Amino acid sequence: LDVLTGRSFVSCNQASGDARSPAWWAVDLGATIRLQCNHYSLQSDGSGVKLIDWTLQGSNDGAAWDELRVHENDTTSWRNGAIISWPVSEKLLDNGNPASYRYFRVIVTGNTALQAHKLALCGIELYGYLDDSLQRVSAPATL
Repeated sequence: LDVLTGRSFVSCNQASGDARSPAWWAVDLGATIRLQCNHYSLQSDGSGVKLIDWTLQGSNDGAAWDELRVHENDTTSWRNGAIISWPVSEKLLDNGNPASYRYFRVIVTGNTALQAHKLALCGIELYGYLDDSLQRVSAPATL
């Protein structure tokens, strides 16, 4: 019960990987929603597995990924339960408009504290502008 009601954080969600198949977390916003992400936040858990090398990526098909923010040897102070935010690099399309994505993922690209290639987090928050143009296009027209 203390896990649900207390102020201490435990290992909430973990993924393990290796150099060939790194650990990752992904978020799917759904078929009709895209996000132009300009900031994101991660919440650490209580396991002691803290990110050092990782990347936030965006995709519209879940297969090809764009790098939105790369962290290498990041010395962020990961206290248990801490929520930390970073800006995201804006990707521009060929027409000059900012890119928006359906899928976002945090992928371990190297070391983590305590265990290599392990991802342990309590949460992710994505901030930016919703692009629901796919929903508007697919909605039936009324006269």
